[in-house]
This record gives sequence, structure tokens and C-alpha cells, in this order.
Amino acid sequence: MSSTYSTTLRIQLIDTNTESEAWGTPTDNNLGTIIEQAITGVEAVSLTNLTSYTLTASNAVADQSRNAVLLFTGNLNANCNVIAPSVQKIYVISNQTTNNKAITIKTSGGNGVQLANGTNQLVYCNGTTFFSAVNVNTILGDLAVSGNANIAGTKITLGNSVISQNTSNLTFSAPTSNVISFKPTTGAFTVPYGTTAQRPASPANGMSRWNSTLGWYEIWNGIIWQQITGSFAGSYLIVAGGGAGGYGSNQGGGGGAGGYLSGSLTLAPLISFIVVVGAGGIATNNVGLAGGNGGNSSISTIGVAVGGGGGGGDVIGANGGSGGGDGGTGTTGQGNNGGGSGAVSGGGPYAGGGGGGANAVGQTAYQYFQGNAGAGGDGNVSSITGTATYYAGGGGGSATQGGGGGVGGLGGGGGGWNVNGAVGQPGTANTGGGGGAGVNSVSSGGASGGSGVVIISYVSTIGVRATGGTITTYSSGGSTYYVHKFTSSGTFTTI
Repeated sequence: MSSTYSTTLRIQLIDTNTESEAWGTPTDNNLGTIIEQAITGVEAVSLTNLTSYTLTASNAVADQSRNAVLLFTGNLNANCNVIAPSVQKIYVISNQTTNNKAITIKTSGGNGVQLANGTNQLVYCNGTTFFSAVNVNTILGDLAVSGNANIAGTKITLGNSVISQNTSNLTFSAPTSNVISFKPTTGAFTVPYGTTAQRPASPANGMSRWNSTLGWYEIWNGIIWQQITGSFAGSYLIVAGGGAGGYGSNQGGGGGAGGYLSGSLTLAPLISFIVVVGAGGIATNNVGLAGGNGGNSSISTIGVAVGGGGGGGDVIGANGGSGGGDGGTGTTGQGNNGGGSGAVSGGGPYAGGGGGGANAVGQTAYQYFQGNAGAGGDGNVSSITGTATYYAGGGGGSATQGGGGGVGGLGGGGGGWNVNGAVGQPGTANTGGGGGAGVNSVSSGGASGGSGVVIISYVSTIGVRATGGTITTYSSGGSTYYVHKFTSSGTFTTI
């Protein structure tokens, strides 16, 4: 009788009296080649540019499909099916092809097991269908991954949570608690990042990413990519409009400076502040009346600077951020009182006091006949714009009958009138300076107060972070400061 061959490994089954040397060549081949190949054999198979490949299967000689380990190599342009014999068999499969394509080990008529590029898998065939020999649906105990975890399938279930992959999107869902928790003791969770131009073309609500162009974390809120970077520090200066100078029969008080407020504030993305800039007080042409008060300046929720008080005429100066000359009272924390008028025995005052300034009271007029009028009080100096600048100086008083007019205080205060040719001056615009006073014998009225100003500044390493006002920059100590200067009312909005 002739020899037959085993179904699975195709080993030669030696019939009685068939081989004269049964323990010679056939047995040596069975034991030394066929069985060793099935137990320890490693076969490299090239699949270059193929979409299907059938493993060789021969009786009693070495072949591909008998090996324990099949290592597939070569460059694939598409996924490839590897056809194995329809017999029971265990394999270790390694997909070492290039170009990131998958291979599927299967029989000609049954289902197979797919392996992603760069992965290894223990599989077995029941004669028709291939199965994975490792249960990837259940992990008992802890799973420790020291290298990269490549997910080739479409879903992994971890307890009640599901990690699913479809059309290149990886989705985490927790059906029971709806909470996904990452709780390492150290380290960080890296979010998607890219330039502004690389934002998703059709974002969904809640998508978040790090914007490498702008240097901040952002989230899509359904309308815009909202910056989520927390708060950042800023500084502010608020100066109200200065009061106008008074207009008296023989003297007038200088206008008080607008109230002065400064400090730090906390800014955050997408917050708006309403900014109001007060106008300067309006001067009067009617003898004996005080000048008009300046308008208030403010930043909503931050503070209100009170307009400067008008200087006195033949009446007491008005109260305000700083008081008007001839007796006006300033606002605590914002300015100072106006200076008093000069007086002589047996007659009225002949020289007016200076308006108060943010840093000093207005000077009282010289108390003798034909004396000199008081100078306006000095304002405060601020470097919020990068340049040291005085703001909120008081206006000078006026004098008659040869007396000298008072000079305006540092910070935009205007000088007062006098008979020696010094013409009363208005307060300087956008400083909150008080206006100089007038006197009936030499002028037609007091001078107007200077308009106020509001300034907000902050340090930024990523460029401008707000809109509103006139924006300038300066550098100091290695930092770049952005300055928003409002000379008229508007809105300051962070971005």
C-alpha cells in the first residue's frame, strides 16, 4: 500500500511494509522537518503590492502554512487577505508590512482575524473560521502598557465605559456615570493642539484644543472659539473732567482738578467694561458765578472718578473730585480742597484761591490788598503709558488791581487771569486739569476745565488681548505692555 498524509500537518503516515527503511528517511523528515516546522518554524512571507496571498501547503515537505510563526513583510498599497488551509491550526501572526495597511488571516470560505500594521496576534482556526486566541474583550486585573497601545478595532469596553473608534474619531463614553476620570498622581493630559488655521472646519459644541498661534486653550461654544486661559493682571487710571475757573467781580477761584483713581484690576477673556470719559467743566460769562463742574469718568464695576469742582466767583467754589478755588472741598481718595481767597480789612477779597489738585491743595491767595492769586494744586504723576505724566492739576486763581494771576498746578491746570497781561488758560484736554479763573475787570469769563481720560494697560506675550481706545505699546523689564487710552467714552473688551 502507498503512504497517506495527516490532514493538519501533512505528515507522511507510513503504511505497514510500505517503506523498507521506515525509520530512515521518512521518519527523519517527519520528525526533523515537518514536526519541527509546525512547532518552532518561523516563516517570512513578502506581500508587496498584493491584496490576496495563498499560503503554500504541501505533503511531507516544508511549506509556509505549516510554520508556527508567520511574519509578513513588504509594502502594501491596500489591505491584504492571507489564505490558509481549512484545517485546525494555531499560528502566531506578525504584520510587519509597511504603509500602514492591515492583513487578515482566513480560510478561503470562512471569516478571519484582522491585524493592524505593526501588531502581533495569536490566532487559531477550527477548520473553517479563524479566531483570536486572546480574549481582548475582557481584562482581569490591571492592564499595564509600557509602549504604544494601537487600537485597530472599533470598540473597547472597560467595565461600563466604552472606547469606540469610527472614521478616525476616538470616542470615550461612560453609560453609567457619564464621567470620564483621569487620576494620575503626577503628569498631565495632553489635549489636541495646532495653529489657528488648523482649527476643525465644522466644530461641534464643547470641542477644545490648544491654539499654538495665539498661545491659549480654547473651546468652541457654538458661536466662537472661546479663549480659556484664566485671568490676567492689568492696571487702570481714571481721571474725571476738571472744573472750570470761576468769574468774580474782583477775583475768581481756579477750577478743581478732576478726581484721580488708579490701581490694579483682574482681567479675563470675553469680559467687557463700559468706559465713560468726563468732559471738562464749562466756564461762565456771568460775573459772580462759579465755574461748571467737570464730568465724571468711570470704568464699570471698577470705579467712578468725580468731576472737578468749579472755581468760585463771588461765591464759594464748588465741591468735586478736587475742590474749586475759594473754598471748594475735594473727594477723599481722589483729590484735595481748593485754596481760600485773599481778604483785606474793610473790603472784599481781591485775589482768588487755586483749585485743588490730586496731589496737593490749591494755594490760598496772598492776603493783602492787590495780592497775588493762589496757584492750583499739583496733580499726580503716572507712568501707565510708559512715560511719566502728570494728571489732575488744579487751575490758578485770578486777581485784580495789579495782583498776579495764579499758575496752574502740574497736571494740566490752567493759569488764572491778572491785570498784568497773563491770560487765564483752560485746563489741558485729557488730563483732568482745572481751568484758570477770570476777573471782571480784565476778562470776559473763566476758562473751561480739561477733559478727563481713562487708561487700561496689561502685559502680554501673545499680542493685543483686548479692544477699545487707542492702543499703543511699550517695553519695560523685558515685558511688553499694551496700553488702551480712552479720550472719549467707549467699551473695553478682552478677547
